[in-house]
Amino acid sequence: METNQISQMKIQINFLCCSQCPRDLTLIPVILSFGLYTDIQQNSATNSLDRFGLGGIIDLLRLSDPDKIMLSSGCDLPSLGLDLSSTDPIHPYFLTPYSDSPVSNTIEPAFKLSSAYNTYKVPNVLKNLKNLTDDTLFYIFYSMPRDILQEAAAQELYKRKWKYHKEFKLWLQSEETEVSLDCEKGLFVFFDPASWTRVKKDWVLYFDQLEERVDLVSEDTK
Repeated sequence: METNQISQMKIQINFLCCSQCPRDLTLIPVILSFGLYTDIQQNSATNSLDRFGLGGIIDLLRLSDPDKIMLSSGCDLPSLGLDLSSTDPIHPYFLTPYSDSPVSNTIEPAFKLSSAYNTYKVPNVLKNLKNLTDDTLFYIFYSMPRDILQEAAAQELYKRKWKYHKEFKLWLQSEETEVSLDCEKGLFVFFDPASWTRVKKDWVLYFDQLEERVDLVSEDTK
């Protein structure tokens, strides 16, 4: 190769080494064969990011440690015993490239479930709601949205004379009130889920603010 061609190649290599990523990877063999790696090292001193560019690739190619070569360049899959031309799945016989033992020796053995965990007759939870306290029913209602247990807890609260205010989203109960055609006035007990307490308050409750009770629980679950 003539002197002017080598000079032009050095200029092109210097340009590539100053960029953050390589533009032409086909120049790597030429760089190594003509001993231009010294020029790249000099350019690397002027640009700390060059180790992520063409100069960094050359450093990886000149490694002698097989472990580092494995991490940087990978390995040839057929050398691990894999048949790339086969369409069969490899998981039955190839578990990891870091073990020479067969798959059958590394898979966890099958465990037998104790009979104590087998449940053949699951008790109907809905039938036991009548035995729960009001606080437990409130917990079910507020912690299980869109669940059948939420509706079942609401039905049980209705049976215990609780009413649901659909605007305040609170349960309340009449204590000392006077009922008229469209409202109820007097002292009410509100259940506050934020503080988990019952609060007494004089209030005027209009019936159109209450959630209508709809019995969605089938008779066989009562």
